Amino acid sequence: MGYLVHRDADLLAGGIRAAAGAGARVILVAVPAAQGIPALRRAVDDVTRTGALVVAPPRFDQEMPRGGTLFPAAYPEVLSVTSVDPGVPAEEEPALRVDLAAPGDQTGLATGRSPAPAIGSGPSSAAALDAGAAALVLSHRPRLAPAQLSDRLKTTAHPPAPRLPDSQIGHGVLDPQAAISARPPDEPAPSRSAAPRPHTVTKPAPTRSSVGAAPRPWPWPWPPPSA
Repeated sequence: MGYLVHRDADLLAGGIRAAAGAGARVILVAVPAAQGIPALRRAVDDVTRTGALVVAPPRFDQEMPRGGTLFPAAYPEVLSVTSVDPGVPAEEEPALRVDLAAPGDQTGLATGRSPAPAIGSGPSSAAALDAGAAALVLSHRPRLAPAQLSDRLKTTAHPPAPRLPDSQIGHGVLDPQAAISARPPDEPAPSRSAAPRPHTVTKPAPTRSSVGAAPRPWPWPWPPPSA
């Protein structure tokens, strides 16, 4: 997976091509450009044709949009991901092109520079989570084309009501488990004879330190976990 951080559209175009040339099939543009240029559009078109999905936020972190969706998220081939936070109502952003939403508040992200995760907030963190989920789906289904991968993430998201796409969170909030496990419509259901044999998992006895401990919070804000 490629990871790009730069607001200059020319450098972003070169970075997208370099990431695809290095074999990345999911390319995250964490910081978008304020203006689109032909070179950036051509780069997105070219890497999409060669099998890479570009993921980007539609706006800068901690900054309301001015003049619409930023680039490359404004291009229809790019998966545009915004942030949604638990307990915080999403702000109406009708001028933005939003495909999907993901948690983006105080999100821990691995940088490779330190054993401790970096903490980020905003659409760039949400887009990073979505890009990671896309790469995980590809590890299970490597034959998916970029459009198929994007559609899979959108159709398995927790949808808003009553219509799609929603102006605030697009097709819904990312559900990585559903995106990995969902069976395509043209894939036959597994036969009963091919089903794995059931097995019993023995739950370890609780330790003294774990007795009475508070449950871990559900990491995804939509919907709340079932009881």
